[in-house]
Amino acid sequence: MIQLFPFFGRCFYALLWCDFMQREEILSIDEFVAHADELVESLNVSADKLILTKNGSGIAVIQSWQEYHKLQNALLMLKIIAQAEKEIREGQGREQSLVFSNLNHSLDSRNE
Repeated sequence: MIQLFPFFGRCFYALLWCDFMQREEILSIDEFVAHADELVESLNVSADKLILTKNGSGIAVIQSWQEYHKLQNALLMLKIIAQAEKEIREGQGREQSLVFSNLNHSLDSRNE
C-alpha cells in the first residue's frame, strides 16, 4: 500500500519508491557471462534488475535501457524538487496565484 503524506514532495517520493520496487535477481559474474544473451533479452521484456556478484560481493547492476532512462528521469525530478524546496526555505518562492497570473498573461499575449 502506498502511504500518502500531506506534503507533495513526500507523496511524490513514496510513489517513486513504489514504482521502482522491482524484482532483482542476484547472479555471479560467471553465471551472467554464461547466459548473457538470454539474460539481457529478459531485461528488455521485464523491469527486473540483475545484480552481479564476484566472490559473494556485489560488483554491478544491469538493467534495460528503458529502466535506466526512467530512473534517470526520476532522479532529475527529485533534484528539481529538492532545489525548489531549498528555494522556498530561503524565501525565494513566489505565490501560486502570481505564477498562474503571469502564465495566463503570457498565454493571452501569444493568442493575440
